[in-house]
Amino acid sequence: MAASKVLVWSLLLFAFSLSSFAQVTTNTIELGSSITAGSSNSSWQSPSGDFAFGFYPVVNGQFLAGIWFDKMPERTLVWSANRDDPAQIGSTINLPLNGQFVLTHLNGTEFFIYNGTHTSSALMRNNGNLVLQDSSSKIVLQSFDFPTDTVLLGQVLAMGQELYSNANGSVDYSTGQYRLLLQMDGNLVLSAFSFGVMLLEIICARRHIDLNRIKEESEEDDLLLPDWVVSCMISRNLEIVVRHDPEVLSDFERFERMAMVGLWCIYPDPILRPSMNKVVQMLEGTLEVGIPPLLQDQIQMCNN
Repeated sequence: MAASKVLVWSLLLFAFSLSSFAQVTTNTIELGSSITAGSSNSSWQSPSGDFAFGFYPVVNGQFLAGIWFDKMPERTLVWSANRDDPAQIGSTINLPLNGQFVLTHLNGTEFFIYNGTHTSSALMRNNGNLVLQDSSSKIVLQSFDFPTDTVLLGQVLAMGQELYSNANGSVDYSTGQYRLLLQMDGNLVLSAFSFGVMLLEIICARRHIDLNRIKEESEEDDLLLPDWVVSCMISRNLEIVVRHDPEVLSDFERFERMAMVGLWCIYPDPILRPSMNKVVQMLEGTLEVGIPPLLQDQIQMCNN
């Protein structure tokens, strides 16, 4: 009886192993495979179905070659190969017999996700990692090595690698203003430029680019937040930026110092931008905050 139970469990485990093997094999992307944007065949799923790689629809009928959570209702995008160059409907992603991995736009332009010749197959893994492998199953390329704006469970951010935010949340997935960098010394830092943009957005309570100003046909120089802040400083009318907030106006000197720090962080010449350590000291008031040279020149020209 005991032997029979052992035999039954062995057969069940064997059947499960065969099922798992068949599932992995089914989800292997073989040479000669392709998918098309906007069609019923527009993505490849991981064996579990948690992730998918393929054409992710964005605004204006365009598509990104990316990876997303496929079981979530929002289908959140976690990686893309062409975030700054969306594809049109009808574009294709091909894994041809020569081993390359290429996105072909509708106009015939090719974007090589992998331009080598060692690929024998690809696989969308259950952890969200898209892998290209050779005939011995050695990895020749994986999406985990080229993060865009997200680090997934099990993914390692190597020293020197960086993440860039999206330009506008889930509306515009192109490269944004904020950068998170893992320095060679092991410190994980937000760049001074990114911090400066974010600081101005927070203290002024508006986005870096206000598209509503275009619709409203505003005559003020306020489409770009930094330009608006600079313009108000030159005209000695910075209060107008926070006129809606009595609490900020009550401590206007502090706001003015923070705005000046933000402008230093986004100074056009990277060499003159302060380190994050100096930025902290300026915000704390332990380091004097001077006027950036270009702003100083503009103020002097206005006064002459």
